[in-house]
Amino acid sequence: MVETKLRFRSSMIVIAAAIAILSGNFGTAPAQPQQSLQPGGRQAEMVTVPVVLRGKNGQVINNLSSDQFHIFEGGKEQQIALFSPSDQQPLSMGLLMQWSHVRRYELPYGEIGPASQFFRSLMHDHDAAFVARFSDNVTPLSDFVEDPNLIAQSLQQASRAAVDGRTGLYDAIIWACQEKFLPRSGRKVLLLVTSGIDGTGTDAEVAARRSEALKSALQAQTAVYFIQIADTNSYIQNSHLGREVAVVAEQTGGDVFYVRNQSDLSAAFDLVATDLRSGYVLGYYSSNLKRDDKFRRVSVRSSDKTVHVQAPSGYYASTK
Repeated sequence: MVETKLRFRSSMIVIAAAIAILSGNFGTAPAQPQQSLQPGGRQAEMVTVPVVLRGKNGQVINNLSSDQFHIFEGGKEQQIALFSPSDQQPLSMGLLMQWSHVRRYELPYGEIGPASQFFRSLMHDHDAAFVARFSDNVTPLSDFVEDPNLIAQSLQQASRAAVDGRTGLYDAIIWACQEKFLPRSGRKVLLLVTSGIDGTGTDAEVAARRSEALKSALQAQTAVYFIQIADTNSYIQNSHLGREVAVVAEQTGGDVFYVRNQSDLSAAFDLVATDLRSGYVLGYYSSNLKRDDKFRRVSVRSSDKTVHVQAPSGYYASTK
């Protein structure tokens, strides 16, 4: 059985072995309009917040109703206008695979097969995905496509590419969020297979790019997930460098899965798929009508105090 361990608020999961994943079914919820007329006749776009719920042992919880959620923006409670199983919402998905030397020392090309199966099992009508590899630059392997078989073909192309360069982890996230996700609507998820360490500058330079990557993901309303390759001496998982990706994951509503072998890698893709199938999407019309490009902090709480809520920390109120 896959062993899970809940770590503080990040709900980071450590994979110890690989087998079948827990999953569940939701009832349907009526579709809600994406715009509403606010006081003064002003139109306001709905703010949508993807949510995953976990129990004490990290297992996904999927039996809560809308009246068990409370959502706050800037400390003020908002009225929930949309409550929907996440698998009923169109999904835009991106996969970035680290292709630098340091990553390929561990599990070389190991994600090609599991990733192909992941997209085939996850994608439904109106879902779209792209894949790319990165070292110190990003090399797109496909644009957004709705056919998972085309994604699988693009992944096979990656296995024939030479590995080189340093690891521009945060630059890759910035590229994906700004160039690929920002123009799109609906639920958006970026998944990276990586060592979790950016090797393209000083600690200060990397920290600045990490902050920019987090801001780009929040601006694009994109949850960032990491499948993090932990080497045999546990340096990556236990070092402060390896743990820093958890900040990006937690703040955007994503997660981190540590893997050591091929079975773990396959299980990690299954766990990500479970998150994406088994969550909810909450929506509300903000009581703050300003559109000022400023960050709005959002928190989601459950009346069930035993449940951990995995959700993005907020959004930017774009003027566009």
